[in-house]
Amino acid sequence: MKLIVKADDWGSTPGVTDGIAKAITEGVVRDTSFLANSVHFDYAVSKANEIGLNDLGLHLTLTYGKSILGHEEVPSITDKEGYFYRSPEKIPKEFSVGEVEREFRAQLKRFKESGKKLTHIDSHHHIHTLLGPEVFEVVMKIASEENVPVRRPLSDMIEITKRYNIRLTDKLDLNFGGGKNEKKSTISHFLGILEKYINTDEIVEVMCHPGIVDQNLREISSFTTLREIELNTLTSHEVLEYVKRHNIELVNFSSVK
Repeated sequence: MKLIVKADDWGSTPGVTDGIAKAITEGVVRDTSFLANSVHFDYAVSKANEIGLNDLGLHLTLTYGKSILGHEEVPSITDKEGYFYRSPEKIPKEFSVGEVEREFRAQLKRFKESGKKLTHIDSHHHIHTLLGPEVFEVVMKIASEENVPVRRPLSDMIEITKRYNIRLTDKLDLNFGGGKNEKKSTISHFLGILEKYINTDEIVEVMCHPGIVDQNLREISSFTTLREIELNTLTSHEVLEYVKRHNIELVNFSSVK
């Protein structure tokens, strides 16, 4: 089994970035994806340099922070101050797919300014799948141009990935952590997820959201203390020993061929 424990939200706040960095250097996380529109962009790049993180993904967003292009260029997906709407269901129904593509490409351009190598593309709140096949195809087109994998989509969109020859993991497991249930963030729950795959030859992504709570996070999200519980699980002796004992190979998205 090859395991990608992948942390979302690199760059969202300094505390979240520090937590992910700890999960990489002291735990089982091996990939993360960057919110390139973050006001904490410079800190996130500096932290990546500090820990030797040279390869990471792009966490495309339409629901976090401000648009890179600004309201005048992408009015259908931002408020008058250029901020994105905070959740997918608040995005106006009559949004422009063309504006989405321009904003996503601006986020990719900003990512490249970090000097980091792109391992894959995914999105905040799974926005590239939730807004329908037209937006999903925009992301597949970008991923094809960049020759990188994407996070495995919902089953009804797998056929679209095939048209663009997009590489995918064999499995995506979304059952660890999240902002609603402490039990899903525990060591026993995480090991139960791994148990399902240890006797396979598959590449499996387990999504996670470790972090250290700071004031910046409290101001933008209700998903706070559970991030620290995830971090404790992902850096625990029990999890590290289980991975070693079962010869689980920890990899990043560069292993998805």
